[in-house]
Amino acid sequence: MVMALSNEPHVRRMLYGILFLGAVAGGFLFEDRLVAPAQALLPRPNAGREVLYWTSPMDPTVHSSQPGKDAMGMDLVPVYAGQQPAPGPTVIDPVLTEREYAAVPATKGLLVRTIHTVGTIEYAEPRIGDVTLKIDGWLEKLYVDYEGQPVHRGDPLFDLYSPDLVATQQEFLISLRAWEQAKRTNNPAVLEGAEQNVSIARQRLRFWDVTEEQIDELARTGKVRKSLTFYSPFDGIVVAKHAFQGKFLPAGELLYRVADLSKVWVYVFAYQNQLHCVYKDQGATLRLANLPGRPFRGRVIYIYPYLDPTNRAAKVRLEFDNPGLVLKPGMFADILLDPHQMGTGLKIPQEAILQTGERSLVYLSLPENKFQSQAITTGMELDGGMVEVLTGLHEGQQIVASPSFLMDSESRLRAVDRRFGPAPNWMAQPRPMEMPGMKMPGMEHEGAMPGMEHQQAMPAGKGGRP
Repeated sequence: MVMALSNEPHVRRMLYGILFLGAVAGGFLFEDRLVAPAQALLPRPNAGREVLYWTSPMDPTVHSSQPGKDAMGMDLVPVYAGQQPAPGPTVIDPVLTEREYAAVPATKGLLVRTIHTVGTIEYAEPRIGDVTLKIDGWLEKLYVDYEGQPVHRGDPLFDLYSPDLVATQQEFLISLRAWEQAKRTNNPAVLEGAEQNVSIARQRLRFWDVTEEQIDELARTGKVRKSLTFYSPFDGIVVAKHAFQGKFLPAGELLYRVADLSKVWVYVFAYQNQLHCVYKDQGATLRLANLPGRPFRGRVIYIYPYLDPTNRAAKVRLEFDNPGLVLKPGMFADILLDPHQMGTGLKIPQEAILQTGERSLVYLSLPENKFQSQAITTGMELDGGMVEVLTGLHEGQQIVASPSFLMDSESRLRAVDRRFGPAPNWMAQPRPMEMPGMKMPGMEHEGAMPGMEHQQAMPAGKGGRP
């Protein structure tokens, strides 16, 4: 009956499943009795070799006289005699030397730094003027009635009607007639008083920006004008306008703002490591994107004595002539300050330096395809991607030109030294374990495997594993 059932396909699949599950369960139950003896039978290449010290697989600078764990919780691994990396220079593959480790010399020469930055064109503040009223009045007529209109000194701006201005004109005419009469009396005291009244009335008209020509015309015609014309005291472009025909404006009200654009200011920022290269009267070259072939020359006129809190940089003001009014406020401009020379010194390419956070390193290129790390002290950044070297190198020493492609952290720096030299055996070999209650054929004593007579058994840990 059983044989008949076993011929059925679904019965056979069921039997095979039961056998498979039984095998898996047996493997879990007797893992310590099956796996460990099998591992003990494997050859041990480091058997009998002297352990120099124990180290971390991630940090070879860690040395310990006994096994344990490192700061990251990883098991320490043994370093055997004969596997320790040789101290001193490390041999480099000649192919790497040619392709990745081209050598350059440390050279001595002029230390030059040029600041290249972007600036913003602004109005030159001393060339901005405001046209305001010194007396209440109404604007009867405007001669300049839109922003951007160019004006020149003496051009008419507006006609103003003011009751005070009319009264002062009348007062001036009355004083003028009294003075004419006083001249006929031949009385010095009366004449002096009349002259003083005329002078006071004339001066009041001057204070209200009435021109000498207008006052003389008033004296000649003897007619009071309802409104007087006021003229521009500045040359430039109207950049703000608050005047509208018929509007009443009190004294002090701004009517026009006029800016002379024959000179402009440019503001740039110099960071802390650039300030030593910026000084007053330093020359500068300005270029515009829309006029690449037309440079403009200017100079530094002021360096602000504090840093801008938004970008931690010092504001620097430059002044440029503006022929044809090509430089327009609000434009961005490319600024190149004249090179600043800082004497002579030793310099190397910036890309040859490895910054590890606490120190700066270069790799010396030695004969016979060898290299060695060298700590240096760097100074100022220089033109051409160079850096000043204060200590650690001397002129003519050959260094690796660009080793930083291997580095992205301090751990990568250690990896370079391991990459080109012999490394310790990081793979710890399994140790034999004693099999309590188990005796196999060929074993000379209980718990030992053939060929392991000289190996000391380790006590079993949790789950029967070492």
